[in-house]
Amino acid sequence: MVLKNLARNTTNMSNNAESLSMYCTCSIVQHGNTWKGLDQLKRRFEVNLRFPSNQTLQITDALPGTPAPTKQVIENNIEAFTSSSRAQDCIVLWFTGHAALAEDKACLVPIEGELDTPASLIPLETVFKSLKACKARQKVLVLDVCHYSPSVGQERPGSDPLAEAIQKQALDAPEGVQVWLPCQKDENSFETDEYPMGVFASTLHDVLVPHPAGSEEREKPID
Repeated sequence: MVLKNLARNTTNMSNNAESLSMYCTCSIVQHGNTWKGLDQLKRRFEVNLRFPSNQTLQITDALPGTPAPTKQVIENNIEAFTSSSRAQDCIVLWFTGHAALAEDKACLVPIEGELDTPASLIPLETVFKSLKACKARQKVLVLDVCHYSPSVGQERPGSDPLAEAIQKQALDAPEGVQVWLPCQKDENSFETDEYPMGVFASTLHDVLVPHPAGSEEREKPID
């Protein structure tokens, strides 16, 4: 699943989310369900973080009505999103899917990507190049990668733990770009029955849901 969240705010926020689920050659990445899916996380950005809905975009194969998150679609949308952002904007670019090393370069895997074919992948340095040129005053890149479901197991390639080289390259972002990772080297971002879109995204979703002062959920610490 590739999720790209574009977010501009008026104090200006945009959110672009690309989410891939049914990979052609790699392990399936869960999108979630109607009550807790990546589309609901997008809604939390709009409602609770005040991202204007006309400034948010989700591209995924898990929902009807959006183009398939192919390499060309993802690259074109990232370029269009970053190049149209203004100096007063805050943007979030969110990718949920697989990451891989190809010729020693960290890459994102589009829906048709093949792990042993570098030309079919999206080099992370290409994403960084677009973000570096982007004029937005705040730029956040969320790489929700390395998903693994213990109940499903690794049926096909793509659910390996986060490689140290990918982590190192991801954190070596251009100045002014903040990168979020759901796990550290040699770890996975787990999917469970309780957290169908992944523990990382589900926890962020829950944090953004408002709770009354004094409620048990409001007082729960976030580790």
